Amino acid sequence: MKKQLTILLILAVAAIACFAGVALLTGQKQTDQSESQTLPPILGVEKDAIKQIQWTTSQGESLVLLQQTEQSTQENLWSFPQNEQLPLSQTTAESLAQTLAGLTPNRIFKTPETLAEYGLEQPTGEIVVETENGTQTLQLGSQNTTTMDYYLRVKESGEVFTVSQNLAELLPDSENELIEIESLPYISLSSVTEAKINTPQGEFVLTQTAQEDGSAVWSGTLNAEPLTAQSDEILAVVRDVLAFSYAQCVNYAPQSLAEYGLEQPLYTIRIQYTEQEQPKEFELYLGAQREDGAVYAMQKDGVQVGAVSESSYTLFTDAILQILPQ
Repeated sequence: MKKQLTILLILAVAAIACFAGVALLTGQKQTDQSESQTLPPILGVEKDAIKQIQWTTSQGESLVLLQQTEQSTQENLWSFPQNEQLPLSQTTAESLAQTLAGLTPNRIFKTPETLAEYGLEQPTGEIVVETENGTQTLQLGSQNTTTMDYYLRVKESGEVFTVSQNLAELLPDSENELIEIESLPYISLSSVTEAKINTPQGEFVLTQTAQEDGSAVWSGTLNAEPLTAQSDEILAVVRDVLAFSYAQCVNYAPQSLAEYGLEQPLYTIRIQYTEQEQPKEFELYLGAQREDGAVYAMQKDGVQVGAVSESSYTLFTDAILQILPQ
């Protein structure tokens, strides 16, 4: 009898412990939802419902984007009220709004005990999102070194979330990152008649001549002396010039070009070509090289200093070296 009673007591204690464990887990899920659950977007708004986004850059500058409806077209357009003359990239603004509207957490802590453990006692940044229904402020915290997620908090509700995105890296950090990057004209290689390139080695004049069989041959001179390089080696120089594009806008309407090495460019490139049987000319200047290898550039009559990537610049300078007299 005692043995049976003992067994019953053991089973009763085990049942109580099991029930308590289930209750504990259930209670925990109410405040700490797991990654396996699908959680709703943090802001709970559609992209087009966002009317204003405001954040502070790493330099302490406050940037603001406004979304308004164009009455004539009923199209939603973004503006940069701090500089209305700035050619704002609608794609950049739309992308930021879409990211914020679709920001979905991996976990949620409804009643966090402390903010310090999430890096939110002194947030690294804030994003203020305004809609017709009110304002929500996202405070950015630290990274979880185990899950590699990032903590953020909605200031108004006090809830803490983990998200996969590092919002600090997604935010434009200056006016220049909001600008619609100036494009260089598309010029087909077959339309080019001549390229004049002033370089540290001198002036190259590269010419394309049509043959009777429909093919083309490239020839050239350096400081008026004929080049012995092959046609395809000369062609490569022009081809690499036509492949240039701006990787980013460095400065819009700069007051001075000296700091970019563009007051006296290292390379001046003039391309003569035809478009719809009309003669055209394109002129591009290459200046100083940055620490990351990119090169400052500006086109004639352009309003932006752009950056040409290191890889594009290296292809061009290597092609120049190939046609130098041995």
